[in-house]
Amino acid sequence: MRGRGRCESLWLNDNHITHTGAGQLAEALRDNTTLTELYLNYNALNDAGLRVLLVALEKNKTLRKLELGACGIGEEESGSENVAAKQIVLPFLSKNQTIQHVGLFGNSWKMEDDLPDIYRELEKRQDRERVTCFRTSQSAFFPSLLQNFTVNSQHLSIACAMWAD
Repeated sequence: MRGRGRCESLWLNDNHITHTGAGQLAEALRDNTTLTELYLNYNALNDAGLRVLLVALEKNKTLRKLELGACGIGEEESGSENVAAKQIVLPFLSKNQTIQHVGLFGNSWKMEDDLPDIYRELEKRQDRERVTCFRTSQSAFFPSLLQNFTVNSQHLSIACAMWAD
């Protein structure tokens, strides 16, 4: 990601990236100034990989879209609280005001209660035309229900899509 080329979208879906690979990716992302979209769906990041990535992206001013669907996120707990949402994603969003979209489909159902908080944090960003937060699915392979919350300046529309398991 360094050099003369300009990479704006990076698709690393289904590349068997674990928390170790997330650490290496985080190093490259820390100083990146061109990437606007990062797709990491269907990797084995889990909460440890999520934490490493989001810490590296806290001060990033270019990334707008981050897809983390079906990455094993949300399995870690601390008491009755889901660690991924409360201790990783929400603190990241409070530090990084550039991000407009965080895709979390297909991760642990344990995160679902905290998704409205993530949505509200994204919604607060007044200068955004569109803010999106995806609801996680209880299915490990295909989402049985995906709710896409989209805020356009004055209205809220909720679109649901159904898939067969």
